[in-house]
Amino acid sequence: MPAKRVRVAPSLTPGTRLSFGGPLYYHSNLCARGALRQAMEPTDKKLVWSHQLNVRWSDMDANGHVNNAAFFTYFEQTRIEWLQAIAAQTTPDGHGPVVKRTSCTYLLPVTYPATLELRLYLGKPGRTSFPTYSEIWTTGADPAKVAEGEATMVWVHRESGKPQPVPDFMRQLMPIP
Repeated sequence: MPAKRVRVAPSLTPGTRLSFGGPLYYHSNLCARGALRQAMEPTDKKLVWSHQLNVRWSDMDANGHVNNAAFFTYFEQTRIEWLQAIAAQTTPDGHGPVVKRTSCTYLLPVTYPATLELRLYLGKPGRTSFPTYSEIWTTGADPAKVAEGEATMVWVHRESGKPQPVPDFMRQLMPIP
């Protein structure tokens, strides 16, 4: 079966700024496994953490590649390492972030053995929440982005579970609103 041809309107050329009543996005065309993909990435994000991990054999599934659920574990591990590094997993006064929503876009399959680089970015905070953006890249001579994810974090009082304003020390780490 021949590949389906996708036509992109001339007004949506790569680099076009788009806005949907929220943050600004840039349109780009990416080719992943022969298909045209339109990706929209927030333009206001700040890299706060990066680390590498080795894919474990147990991360693989019956299809011979890293299982989709493992990517969420990779994102979680990256967020936790960063939060622990800045002493914000749970603060002395009993506050900390919880995940409200999370998503992943899979770009390329990953197989064992592999070493991956995980990058964590922060976006502009709201009153009680802030977005995180994650990227997973292969390492080596020809690095490639294999997945990207987002998570909305809500700052809460751990005992009551009620949302609290994002504290100043966290806001200082984020892009200026």
